[in-house]
Amino acid sequence: MITSILLVTFVLLALKLHKYLQNQTASKQATSSSDIYYASKSGNPNWYLNGASPAANPILGTTSDSTNVDDVEENDLIPTFTPYPLPTTVPEPTTAPVYVSSSPPSCAGTPTAYYSEAIVSTSSTVINNAVTITIELRDCNNNVTSVNDTLTISLSNTDSSAKINGSTSPITIQTQNGKATFTVNSQNAGTDTFVITDTTRPFAVTDPHNHNPSVTFTNNSSGNSNCTTATGVPNSWYSDVYPNPPISTTNGSITLVVDIRDCNKNLAPVADTINITLNSGDSNTQVNGNTLPQNVTTQNGEATFTVTSQAIGTVTLTIQDTTSSFTITDPNNHNPSIIFGSSSAPSTPTDTPSPTPTSADTPAPTSATSNTPTPTTTPVPTPTLTPTPTTSPNPTPQ
Repeated sequence: MITSILLVTFVLLALKLHKYLQNQTASKQATSSSDIYYASKSGNPNWYLNGASPAANPILGTTSDSTNVDDVEENDLIPTFTPYPLPTTVPEPTTAPVYVSSSPPSCAGTPTAYYSEAIVSTSSTVINNAVTITIELRDCNNNVTSVNDTLTISLSNTDSSAKINGSTSPITIQTQNGKATFTVNSQNAGTDTFVITDTTRPFAVTDPHNHNPSVTFTNNSSGNSNCTTATGVPNSWYSDVYPNPPISTTNGSITLVVDIRDCNKNLAPVADTINITLNSGDSNTQVNGNTLPQNVTTQNGEATFTVTSQAIGTVTLTIQDTTSSFTITDPNNHNPSIIFGSSSAPSTPTDTPSPTPTSADTPAPTSATSNTPTPTTTPVPTPTLTPTPTTSPNPTPQ
């Protein structure tokens, strides 16, 4: 009995083992062949078809061997599909982010070279006619700033007669609330170019076209080749100090007159500053009661002043028109000189007593129209003798 049970049990185990081996063989063939595994409608995933090709039918494609389709069996395991790894994209490195402030630092009130300007009142004029140049220091908003910067102005070309504010190049000025003005002048025809530097910042101040400002001086058509400025413009050629030399005085003072004239010999209607300094002579010389140097101002081109000295000798003065930048001389083109001399009292005449006239002293008349003798108003006496009356008869009328 026991032997029978064991035998049956062994047979069952052998059958199951045989079936298991068949399943294992089928699984290996499926992995190496074109068998297709799919899930059943009931959701069991272990249904498969053996020998299916990739193009079995519209779903599985068409098989190349229709007899190679086995019956569907259950409880067969579908081999696990191992997907191939997809290539991954390595992200490119990114730079550090740049943060832009929504409110940049304010630049208002700080002068910049881009907006600061040198404005020339006129780019061309006749020689010896001063031209004004205005400096405006502006910020990044193109507004005039309120700074007091130091500016240096120099001449970039060669012109011995060029003047900046009446002085030779270079000069230094200072802005007031971002602005400054200065004058340029020349007695030579040609173009003068000026370099302006804000030495406080520092940067160059140019004209609105980003060039150094320049002024062209030209000759006029007055007819005088030595005097080429326009009508009404002061010029040294006809500007003089009067009276004409020689100038002398015996009472210790004299009044001089300065006439600022244009090239038409007319007084220029200007209020120029005239500077008077001592060139040589008495160091105690005074002008208008004050020691030298002194300034006077013309009114419509003319100015007067009084020069005094208590020393005997010659005093020579130097007179400059500092507004129009030229020297004023006398009509002979010399610095005016004054000779101060001592005042001598006139000699006292000696009185000679006149004799008392008598009737015998009356000379005979010489009139041709009257027989009445006319006595002389001032008889001339003989100094040592008593005058003797004439004895000649009266003349016969003509």
